[in-house]
Amino acid sequence: MMGQPKYVAESYLRVREQQDVIFSAQTSRSEDSAFFRSQTKLVRSPQVLAAAVKDPSVVDYVSPIRKGLRVKWLDDKLKAEAQTGSETLTISVEHPDPVASQTLCNAVTKAYLAEIVCRLEHDRTEREEQLELAAKQADADLDASWEKLNRIAEGLGSDTSQSLTLRDEMQFQAYRDYSRRLQAAQLRGSQLQAQLSEKQHGQQHTSTSVEATTEALLHANPEVVAARKRLLSLNLQIDAMRNIAASETSPKLLQLRQQQQFLLNDLAELETATRSKIAVDLQSRSQSDFQHSVDQLKVEIELNRSEKTFLREQLSEFQIGSNDTSTRTAVPLDMSRHEVSRQSHLADRLWQSLQELQIESQSQPRVSLIELASRPEFANNSYRKKYTVFAGLLAWVIVVYAIGVMEWYDCRVRDADDIVSHSSYPVFGAAPYMRPESSGGITSFFRTRQNSVRTSDGVREAVARIILRNEDASQTISLMITSCHPKEPRHLVSQEIAILLASHQRRVLLIDCDIDGGVLSRAAGASNVPGIRSLPVNKPGDLCSTVAQYIVATQHDLLDFLPVGTTTTPSSWVAPHSLRSTIASVGSEYDAVIVNGPSFLGSAESVLFAAEVDQSLFATFVNVSRWDLLSLCEEAASDAAIPVCGSIVHSGKFAADTTVKISNVPGRKTIPSRHRVQNVATESIHSSQSIDDSVERDLRRQIHELRNAIRSAQPESHSEKVAESNINSHANPDTAET
Repeated sequence: MMGQPKYVAESYLRVREQQDVIFSAQTSRSEDSAFFRSQTKLVRSPQVLAAAVKDPSVVDYVSPIRKGLRVKWLDDKLKAEAQTGSETLTISVEHPDPVASQTLCNAVTKAYLAEIVCRLEHDRTEREEQLELAAKQADADLDASWEKLNRIAEGLGSDTSQSLTLRDEMQFQAYRDYSRRLQAAQLRGSQLQAQLSEKQHGQQHTSTSVEATTEALLHANPEVVAARKRLLSLNLQIDAMRNIAASETSPKLLQLRQQQQFLLNDLAELETATRSKIAVDLQSRSQSDFQHSVDQLKVEIELNRSEKTFLREQLSEFQIGSNDTSTRTAVPLDMSRHEVSRQSHLADRLWQSLQELQIESQSQPRVSLIELASRPEFANNSYRKKYTVFAGLLAWVIVVYAIGVMEWYDCRVRDADDIVSHSSYPVFGAAPYMRPESSGGITSFFRTRQNSVRTSDGVREAVARIILRNEDASQTISLMITSCHPKEPRHLVSQEIAILLASHQRRVLLIDCDIDGGVLSRAAGASNVPGIRSLPVNKPGDLCSTVAQYIVATQHDLLDFLPVGTTTTPSSWVAPHSLRSTIASVGSEYDAVIVNGPSFLGSAESVLFAAEVDQSLFATFVNVSRWDLLSLCEEAASDAAIPVCGSIVHSGKFAADTTVKISNVPGRKTIPSRHRVQNVATESIHSSQSIDDSVERDLRRQIHELRNAIRSAQPESHSEKVAESNINSHANPDTAET
């Protein structure tokens, strides 16, 4: 993860901001500072790096790299820093091999000295030689001018400038004008010659610019752009096929790959043809432009040559005229004196500049080498630590993001809020006062997310709202506990609700209709006891006595249990009307009937069982249930007009004190009548009016049938009542103590 260690080799040079001068400085302070700051750029200039790459000592290190990328590769590893106060320039190279870093650093330093410092010394030496030649030539011209002045003076004798005529003055003025024009023409001719040489020399370096222009025009070509867009679209299709877990050998993916290869071949052929065409056009255009500019320069040079010839002829005529009149006027004498003065001033300035340059050349050089790079002994590990920290943080972010995405797509119930935000029915156990308090911090946050639901809170709230708040205590309430899929332990909720009702002095019958596996019967120890599966289907008249035979006692006095029963065939099932008949036959003896039903999505009979009870309650469990399945079940129940009173949040933890166990007493006693809390007047009325049990059962059965008919006839009004009860339950939550 940390990568290879890197060694840094450093070499040091001294760069003087101010150069040695004799009389007056030729540069300003800002120019000296700019020279010092520009040395870091000069070290990394292309000519210096190209010379360093060509050094024989670094051939072994740059040979694996392509020629066009060697300068860029060396520039990435090179670092130049200039310290203003100490006038020190540091050149450093970073490489995994210490010997390579030392060799590359020394090669760059030597290339910098050769390309920059040695070139400055060469320019100074060449300037000194040119100044010396110019000074000697100026001395020779001065001697010739003195000789000419002496001859003219001897020829004139005693004549003075007072004998000059108006014609001689005009001639002298014209001579000066033609002389200045000749000098300007000569300067212009030199400039034209320099431009012509630069044009001819620059023609050799136009190939690189032509290639760059060719590539730019190639990228802007409409046909190439369209071909690349088609290739990009095909690549996106291939990526999309791979993202949806398509097989690499699928026909669609193979076809897309063949199309991709075909488009790549077409694009390569198109680029080759277009590139050659553009290159030919650019070459011909640049050649024509170059030839046109050269022709113009040649024409201007020819005109300049004609002008200089004309001016020389005019000057020669003035000289011939002056020679003819030298015996009569003093004009040649003044001209010679002027020429001697000008030539003497020029020679003095040249010799002064030469002497200053020679004295300056003996001083210290402006850039000098302090120390070449030595072999580094220790690697620089700072970047490795930074890379490790960055990689760790990036991995942590990726893990957190991946966990979040997995939890999002998994739709697991992590907290009661997950159900409240997606359910359209009341949620029991999600009230804020039922959640444990958190002390703050990340640890408490994760603990709150995992343990925000206690075992009995939701059960107490559901019992208080659904059963204990029922004002009509003369009616038996039947409630079926179901869940979304078979793996949810809904039998824990059924047991807790039944035990809690029994603790509130209510007679409760717990019926196990879980035909998915009979988990409740096995947990209660009644897996081998006959139960609801053994009830006769076609004998409703004798059903009451038959049901009393299969009801078993539990460890709680007010709680009885009707197991699912045994079966010899895997296909046997519980008839839905058997559950209805059972509830109707024993309804007069119990305050509440709790049915542990099958899962809503795992059993086809779950909808039929839910239609035979008063209300259904969905059991959801933390880290087990899924809120998307709960939404699907609620929608299916609403479509089937099944009364749903809400969902209950449970932690899914097993508690020994909330488990139903059958009693060890053999057989089952006769079911006694349930105790009712009535006043004295009611007891006297009931004592005077004896109602037959069979008549009462018939009346209750008829009431139950009418209730089912009304429920099926008014599904819309029931949905509105459920929504209204959901709003009221969230607005004014009640506790079990109320």
